Amino acid sequence: MLPITVIMFVGWGLIYGLNFDMFEIIVRVFKPVSDIAQTLPGFVLLNFLVVFIYSLGISGWVLSPITYSIQLGAIAANAAAVASGGVATNIYVYEVIQTGWITLGGLGATLPLVIMMCLSRVGRIKAIGRACIVPSIMNINEPVIFGAPVAWNPFLMLPMWIGTVVISITTYLSMSMGFVTIPSKVFNLWYVPFGISTFMVNQDVRGLIVLAINIVLLFMIWYPFFKAYEKEEIKLESQEV
Repeated sequence: MLPITVIMFVGWGLIYGLNFDMFEIIVRVFKPVSDIAQTLPGFVLLNFLVVFIYSLGISGWVLSPITYSIQLGAIAANAAAVASGGVATNIYVYEVIQTGWITLGGLGATLPLVIMMCLSRVGRIKAIGRACIVPSIMNINEPVIFGAPVAWNPFLMLPMWIGTVVISITTYLSMSMGFVTIPSKVFNLWYVPFGISTFMVNQDVRGLIVLAINIVLLFMIWYPFFKAYEKEEIKLESQEV
């Protein structure tokens, strides 16, 4: 209780006693990063970093203090721009990544993998896939990341990285070139299945076309790696018998 009390009183003194604007300081500190995040290289890099550490067994949410600070400011700027008669320009927002086009089935876009697992010839893989399919539809993929596992599995880590990079590029280009409307309203319901949430973030049917393209690309990326993983599991299964 003592540490909490001390922190609370220090915080109260700084904010209300000295008019210390913590939010403004945070915004200034992350302003350079925020500017980079709205470029294609920055957009791809930040999405990749989150997935990369997740593939090492570290929750991607550890980067949320950085990513959220960028995304919240960006969506607020988009909303203000549209309200004043302008257009939204910030693409690195939560609505694009978590509820629109990138984290299909969870961080790393693992829903195609889970669907393939459900159809696998290997009993263990099929059982894991069936157990993970419902959570994956709701964009919860910890069961498959640590159950397959994907984490520290060279067969499955690579397509997780590649897939995220590829669909980050297609999504960014579709918006920067004006094909899909950039979201300008807050929509943080990440557990709503993709497709439904994709349309809800901007009410633009063209966004569903980009989502369909992303899904096809993800299946093409995941498939050869999954088959290699499945082949290895078949060998292990035959050895056990």
